[in-house]
Formats: sequence, C-alpha cells, structure tokens
Amino acid sequence: RVGWVTTWNSRCGLASYSRYLIQNLVTEVKIYAPTDEELTEIDEQNVDRCWSTNRTLIDLKRSIIRDKITTLIIQFNYGLYDFSELQELINFLKNKSISVIIFLHATLDPKFEPNKKLLNIKDALSKCDRLMVHSPNDLNRLKLIKLTHNSCLFPHGILPFIINLEKKEESYSSSGLSHKSHIERKIKLASYGFCLPNKGFPELIYAVKILREKEFNVCLNLRTAIYNEDYVWFYNQLVSLIDQLDLKEYVSIDNHYHDDISTLECLSKVDLLVYPYQSSNESCSGAIRQGLASGTPVAVTPLSIFDDVKPVIYELPGLTSEEIAKGIQDWFVKGSNFRNQNINSSALAAWKKEHSFSSLGIRLQGIINALS
Repeated sequence: RVGWVTTWNSRCGLASYSRYLIQNLVTEVKIYAPTDEELTEIDEQNVDRCWSTNRTLIDLKRSIIRDKITTLIIQFNYGLYDFSELQELINFLKNKSISVIIFLHATLDPKFEPNKKLLNIKDALSKCDRLMVHSPNDLNRLKLIKLTHNSCLFPHGILPFIINLEKKEESYSSSGLSHKSHIERKIKLASYGFCLPNKGFPELIYAVKILREKEFNVCLNLRTAIYNEDYVWFYNQLVSLIDQLDLKEYVSIDNHYHDDISTLECLSKVDLLVYPYQSSNESCSGAIRQGLASGTPVAVTPLSIFDDVKPVIYELPGLTSEEIAKGIQDWFVKGSNFRNQNINSSALAAWKKEHSFSSLGIRLQGIINALS
C-alpha cells in the first residue's frame, strides 16, 4: 500500500511531477496533500488533505497508519516542511517498519534559513530506504554529509507529445539567416515558466530590444502564469518594462495557467525557446521539460539547474541581456553546423525515451516492489 506526500491539483511543479509519475505506476496510490493550497481542479477520491506547509505533521501520521501504508513516497522541497517535523515523521515511519522514499528536488541549503539544512536531519535521512536526486551535483552534496548508501539518481520526467510537423514551418536555412532575411522574416521566440523574479524575463525583454535595434525582426511570447498573489507585482513590472521599451507590438505576456497540451501546442509553433534564468536553488527545471517535449529548440543560460539537460539544449554565452541577445543572434545567423554541434536528432530521441514518464514509472515501480 503506497502513500505519496506531495502538493496536488495546484500551481506547483511537484504536483505535476507527482501526477505524471503516479499515472505510470501499476500500484494504486493514496495521495496526502496540503490543506493550504489554492486548487486548480477538484480533488480525486484518493486524495487526503491532512497536513499544512511548515506545520505539524501529526494528522499525516494518523492518516498513514489508518490507511495501513507500507511504502511512503515524500516529495521534498525546502519550503514545504518544518525540518524538525519532517525528521520526526521519518523516525516514526521507520519505527513502524514503513519503507520511505524521498525525492529531493533541491539539495542546496537556503542561505537565510539556518534551521533548514540537510545536515540537521542527516540521521533521519540516513534511515530512508532511498533518497532520489536529479543531478550529480545533488549526489555530491549528499556525499559531503556522508549520505551515499541510500542515494541514487532519478531523472526528472518529460511528457510525450506528438509534433504536428505540417504546422511547424521551416524557420531558418542550414546556412543561417542572411542580413536581408533576418530583417524580412519574423523570428518567433517564447519562454515558459512561472512569473517569478529569478526566471530572467526582464533580461530577455531587454535582449529583444537589443536584437530589434540590430534590425532582427524578433517577437517574443512570455507564457508565464502568476504563481500566486505575492508575485503580481513582478508581472506588473514586466508589463511596465515592455511599455517603457516600446515593445508592446513585439512582446506579449500570457499570465494564465494552461493545461499541458495547450502549452505544448503553443511552444511547438515558435522558432526558439529561451530559458533566461538568473539564479535557482532547484536541482533541475520542470519548465524546461515542456520546452523539450514541444520539439522546439531550447536555449538556456549557463546555470547548474540545466546541467541534466546539457546534451539536448543550446547554452547561451551568459546571463546578461547582451549575452542572451548575442546567443540568440548566433543561433539564427551561424547556420546548422553551429546549432547542431552538440545536438543531433537521434541523441534527442534517445534522451526523450530515457526520460519519459512511462520509462520512469516502470523504474519507480521496480524500486517500490523491491522494497516491499
């Protein structure tokens, strides 16, 4: 009997990640979700809302015992749990001989929260049956606190999506855009992810301004849902910046929360997807998976959050607007030899298959069965 502690039916990457993994398991799963989420849809019958973010987990414990759970899977991010409560939960579960699998979606301790360090709960983490992480950097951080016996790599997943090639026009020739063609032909860019300050959207907007001043006929669609009311100010700031730079005709923002299929269809119709992140404590990006699933080429800033997708993306030369603009310009002007120097279609297809949620579901099911 498998239980799963996660956000659910909410604007959260962990909620989507959990849903797609669970859909590819054979085992039925009981979902334990927070009580303090803003829901995007009605909960299913197997959902029990029995804990609150950064609060006591006593009701969660009661639900686990009531449901006779034998394996509990916990989706971890620093902002979700009070660490003393999480430690107590793990000890409680192991005393009841319940197998524990934790997905650590971040391992870089936050600078300004001294109580939230993995070292503080090392003893409890060492009792878990598996600590799943997404990158070698995560493994190295766990190694520094001597958590190696139960840690292993488990990739972030990617959705299956069939690209309609008839709708996807040829965006540039193998030799790259000539001076005349980049003036005449509209170059369609997009970016995707929650409307948060670290995502680099202002830098990307400035990059569009730089490119247009160089006579590149560039337009940009920011598909960026507002995370919650605390970040409406940032959306308003982006709108003001677009107005200030006189780019309203060329830069659009869609701040609605769309389902995955409509998102993928939108992202599949542009020439290049740009993820201009400026910083992140996350181990990997869920948003970039949508880009890769769409079939559109993906460009990213040089941050460790994108290390796990390096074989299948184009890395921009830096984080500044000037460097982002130069990277986009090079992508379109220098031709296919430059664009494809690190990426080929067979490598991309193999990567997508390995990282598909269907493949990962089979792998996780095997781990659950082995622990039973």
